[in-house]
Amino acid sequence: MRVYKGLRLLAAVLAVGGADAPAQAPSVVKQTPVDQREVARAQELEARKLPKKAAPKVKAARAYEATGDLQASRTAASEALAREGNNVEAMQVLARLAVREENWGEAAAHLRRAAQLDPNNAATQLALGQALGKIGDQEGSDAAYAAYRSLQGMKPMPKSNTAITR
Repeated sequence: MRVYKGLRLLAAVLAVGGADAPAQAPSVVKQTPVDQREVARAQELEARKLPKKAAPKVKAARAYEATGDLQASRTAASEALAREGNNVEAMQVLARLAVREENWGEAAAHLRRAAQLDPNNAATQLALGQALGKIGDQEGSDAAYAAYRSLQGMKPMPKSNTAITR
């Protein structure tokens, strides 16, 4: 495929293979051939145009949450995750919102992901233990509580034997 200078955006569309992309560049444009590295560079520059910082959105999500505007908080936290997919703080906000709505499955999903990304976060481990317990995952709940206790420097809980022996 030949791409032409001055049409970097068009080059990006053609490289992706957009269905509505024209078959060739308009003839009124100077047609200087460019290699595929230019296409990749154009795509990279286009991707950089979107702001990638999630911190302002997370801060807004926390503020909305504090004022009780849960929908605005959810929207801001979701936008933060869209900007930065591994933002643990945004996941924690979404988990807290799910807990407030008693949606334990959603809370557990956000907390599992947050715990995978930051396994040394004691608050996340504690909340994960609670959420997993609420959805009936006792083994996962026990593991999260054990991780929490370990992070807090506490001794492990003794294993409870629920079997009745006679």
